[in-house]
Amino acid sequence: MAEKYAPWQLVLLNFFRFLCFVIGLGIGITYGMNLYYLFKALINGADFLDLWFLLLLNLYGIFFALIVVMVEFRSDFILQHFPSMLEWGKRGLFYAFNGLLSLGMGAANSSFPNVDNDEAVRKTQEYTAYIIIILGAFDLLGAVLCLQSNAQNMRERFNGENSHKVSSIV
Repeated sequence: MAEKYAPWQLVLLNFFRFLCFVIGLGIGITYGMNLYYLFKALINGADFLDLWFLLLLNLYGIFFALIVVMVEFRSDFILQHFPSMLEWGKRGLFYAFNGLLSLGMGAANSSFPNVDNDEAVRKTQEYTAYIIIILGAFDLLGAVLCLQSNAQNMRERFNGENSHKVSSIV
């Protein structure tokens, strides 16, 4: 019996999931680079009282980027403690918030004259922020149009008909 390939919709959902994973990594890396530049500024004599809030927000951003990566990796720990990340609408709002935070942090980090940010890091942070906002909007739109239940049913049918299984979580 010939194996049936996954419907294009499931392939597209898996690509979407992979893209969210990669963008989450990118956002986390840019937050890490921002922390590097902030610590470098502190070492070079910048006042801690000027930069403490940016340090805190960048750590916060790294935590959020880690959650994005773990959600798309389907970490049992995250999905058990944050079951709302299984719902497209709530996940979309979280991704959009993460992107807005990343946009704000890119602008905030570059506004301090004693923080020597690299232009490539700022641009990367800006572009990944726009992409995660768009991906969050797609999740939110899918929730509004009730597409998650249809995708879940399609995935269950595909898993029932084939020996090749795809993730049971959409």
